[in-house]
Amino acid sequence: MSEPVIILRRCLVTTFHIISIVVFTLVGLSSPPISILSPVARAISECDKFAIEKGSLIADSKICEVKCSNNAPTSTGNTAPEGSTQELAQQMLDNANITYWTNNGVNTKDIVVAMSQGKKAYTTSPEAPSKEVDINTNILKFILEAAESGKVMVNALTDKDHSSTSNHYKGLAVDLDKNPGNTSVPLEKLNEVAEKYGGKKNSETNHHHYDFSTDVEVSPATDAPTTSPSCCPVSGSGASGELSQNIPAVWRSLIAETAPTYPNVDPNLVAVVLWVENRGWPEYKTSGWGESDAGAAGPWQFIKSTWDSMGTDGDGDGRKDRDNPKDAVHAAFKHHEGSAGKPIAAEFDGNAESSFQKIIMRRNDTNLLYYAAKYNGGARTGPRDVKLTDFPRGENADYTILSYWLLATDFQKTWTTSGTWGEFVDAYVGPAVSGNPSTTASNNSSPAGCTDSVNGSVAGFPLIATKSTLKAGVDGAVWCYITSQSCKHHDYDAADIHAPIGTKVIAAQAGRVVGMKDSQGSSNGSHVTILGSDNNVYYYTHMEYGSIQVAEGEDVTIGQELGAVGSEADGAKPHLHFDMQPPPATNRPSCSSAECASTTWIDVQPLLWPLYERLPE
Repeated sequence: MSEPVIILRRCLVTTFHIISIVVFTLVGLSSPPISILSPVARAISECDKFAIEKGSLIADSKICEVKCSNNAPTSTGNTAPEGSTQELAQQMLDNANITYWTNNGVNTKDIVVAMSQGKKAYTTSPEAPSKEVDINTNILKFILEAAESGKVMVNALTDKDHSSTSNHYKGLAVDLDKNPGNTSVPLEKLNEVAEKYGGKKNSETNHHHYDFSTDVEVSPATDAPTTSPSCCPVSGSGASGELSQNIPAVWRSLIAETAPTYPNVDPNLVAVVLWVENRGWPEYKTSGWGESDAGAAGPWQFIKSTWDSMGTDGDGDGRKDRDNPKDAVHAAFKHHEGSAGKPIAAEFDGNAESSFQKIIMRRNDTNLLYYAAKYNGGARTGPRDVKLTDFPRGENADYTILSYWLLATDFQKTWTTSGTWGEFVDAYVGPAVSGNPSTTASNNSSPAGCTDSVNGSVAGFPLIATKSTLKAGVDGAVWCYITSQSCKHHDYDAADIHAPIGTKVIAAQAGRVVGMKDSQGSSNGSHVTILGSDNNVYYYTHMEYGSIQVAEGEDVTIGQELGAVGSEADGAKPHLHFDMQPPPATNRPSCSSAECASTTWIDVQPLLWPLYERLPE
């Protein structure tokens, strides 16, 4: 019997079961004799319970298919106590929204199966102090509640390949896959649910790691949801319409600010073509872009004829300048009109790798790949009705492939164009460049990608301040950006932002405090070093003694108060010294100006400028 028929039959029998309960109640019996109910009805009694708990009788076969086959627990004969590890593990196995990573030496699902059988969680790692462990049940509750909002892939519970002191081996940690095709629940929702159960996300960036070191008693919810989560969520960053957090802040901020003007455009497409046109995240600048052999110029590479028809004066200076990102971003949005709400491709199943093997390029406006290809001028000239795996090499074909991987992996990776075709490159860093790297890192890295206002300031900017305050400076000393002077900081890249004593300093990026010194009488004042969730090191110094609000080892969120500008600034007027280092740095070195010059730094000035423009007057 086919699955749909089985589902329909079960639903009809469920309806019969409910009706029979009503009839027998009317004639004075508490319930129909069990012999009347078929084995199928008995097997799906839990589905009845689910329907009644949700406040609705399942009469429609389609509703029943969704509710019973995807969400409701199945009858397993499990008699574990309610709320026990065993019962929660069984609920996880019965939940279609929860999947497991199977490529880490130990199948994570096997651990859940063991717990559902009344056994302890286990590990095969030689690093683990014990081979069996009692897992914190709040981890399982967290996963189950998160799965009510979408798909969740569990990467690791007590599995192998962690350090001997890892919370994983204490039953106090979980790793969730961060690929939106595998875990579609928004990070903000994951964090919210984790906090409810005593969990906290750390700064790891390869996945979402949560530690559950505290026991929290959570009372059952009293209000049932009035609406059900979407039965068919569209996965992948480009299909969500929500701008990816993996886009550098300087570009994410610009795209996010422009997006409300074009509600029928998926803003991720605007970011995709920016990356592909430049083969990586370009430096933010308002001139000096150069011109291609085809006559294309600016960050989004518009040729003159296209610019003449789509060019926009985005910053209100009376000029339509394709070299100016604030102007060019509008034309990029106009190029993608009608893309909002479209999937990456019809065959996209949420998994970048498996989908790539089956997607056929449809050159019509039903999918995002069409729009990306059209931007490159290949809406009609590129490969048509051909699987992505069979694409020939060519400008438009390559453009489409690069766009696919950026969208499907949430801007984490794509194919390299400077090496062997088919090999991946870290999309945040961009394609590798041959030769010796400069001692100054490119502007591909940036402060946080959030563009919401935080504490009266702008997320990503390290001070709570107004434009007028920064323009005024301190006793004639003004941040170089305001005075248009050279912003080179001594012998290396950093920013000295002059502000009155007591001006609050906030985290430009979420992460973990890896260094902190609250210094009294020091010529440099107090400082905080944070290893960001983007793997960059953030350093804040010249803060007031006694103002530091965080401790070493503490996880901080974007916009969280760190301290306040102090009077000790190495002999200079009060200011915040702010600098950034890219990986593989994990902490800020102690160095003099000359020594610092030989260290790799990120030029923070161009990253701060557009954020300054968003500060209140």
